[in-house]
Amino acid sequence: MNHARSRGGDKTSASGSAGPLKPFYLGALAVASLVAAQMPTFLTAGVAVQIQRDLNFGTSALGMAIAASLAASTVGSVPLSRVVQHLGWARGMQVAAVVSAMALIGVAALATSWAALTGILILGGLAKSLGHPAANLAIAAEAPPRHRGLLFGIKQAGVPATATLAGLSVPLLALTLGWRSAFWAAAAGALIFGLAVPRHRPARETKLRSAAPSSSRKEVHALSLIPLAAAAGMGVAVANSLASFLTTYSVEVGFSEGAAGFVLAVGSATGIAMRVLIGWLADRHTLGLGAVSLLLVIGSVGIAMLTTGSQILIVFGSMLAFGAGWGWAGLFNLAVVQRNPQAPAVATGFTQIGVYVGAGLGPFLFGVLAEHASFQTAWWVFATMAIFAAALMRVGDRATLRAAGVQIPD
Repeated sequence: MNHARSRGGDKTSASGSAGPLKPFYLGALAVASLVAAQMPTFLTAGVAVQIQRDLNFGTSALGMAIAASLAASTVGSVPLSRVVQHLGWARGMQVAAVVSAMALIGVAALATSWAALTGILILGGLAKSLGHPAANLAIAAEAPPRHRGLLFGIKQAGVPATATLAGLSVPLLALTLGWRSAFWAAAAGALIFGLAVPRHRPARETKLRSAAPSSSRKEVHALSLIPLAAAAGMGVAVANSLASFLTTYSVEVGFSEGAAGFVLAVGSATGIAMRVLIGWLADRHTLGLGAVSLLLVIGSVGIAMLTTGSQILIVFGSMLAFGAGWGWAGLFNLAVVQRNPQAPAVATGFTQIGVYVGAGLGPFLFGVLAEHASFQTAWWVFATMAIFAAALMRVGDRATLRAAGVQIPD
């Protein structure tokens, strides 16, 4: 009887009266939160040709609109992560879904000019600042430790999954019913997700905060997170540039357009698979920021292989660059959460600033280098950047350990 009562008590304390969330249901919620929060920006990029034709603006203006959304995500990352930490992951996901739906509806109904579109995408950028920390907090607060690595890997697969859905919307909706129909459909999906999020406030989330020392309950060790944010920004700058320019470069060195698309698809699929695989391995072995650093170095080797111009080396190099150089994201977030258990949403909100900055500046810098020097020069610069990111990751590893009170041998 006592044993049964104990098990029942554990079940209730894990997440209120509803019992603990199943790991893969939790993973699905985290992925859906990311997809819903990111959809305004990704969908705009996916149907950009139709939007530009209808609203009559060029490629540079499109880039400025996307950059404005990323700027909003950057500015909102820390303050809105604090909001999520206060509200809890469930309400955080719901708010992110509602804000995203408002932006999607705004584009569908009100975007009649570039200025209007840009203003609405700024609102969409704030949805990302809510959705990312909410998903991270959900895993930190609800997932059993033995599944957290895998769930963070699955959650990070939501980033390329959003791009895939945005791409599919072109033939399925934009080219048949018009590009605005794609935004209406995405808004409906975001609202449905918001309604599907569990309404309870998990008790484990409250325990997670109350167990922390009172001096650290309200804030994370922000200074120790600066090297990690910078390292993540550099790593994402490399990865986003790879995704943005690999097809163009492949065509330049002799691939057909179809084959170049295949190279990108295979590389992206490798990156998705590695995010999940590395997360699974993290649950079975002691992997942390040192492993993230190693993956960035391996990814730099893949980037360097692209400079050869050899088609076979470009194929394998892109797989290595995507797999190792972009497969570390889930493991990185897992490590940040583990180092900051008192406020995981706020901690990942700090490091996400670097991610947003890198995502915006990386492709811009790469494009300038490729246009005014050469693709080979750009690849070498970004391979070097990946190594710098690996070194900064090690600095951040030691800084966060010291902030947590762990003695580090000299």
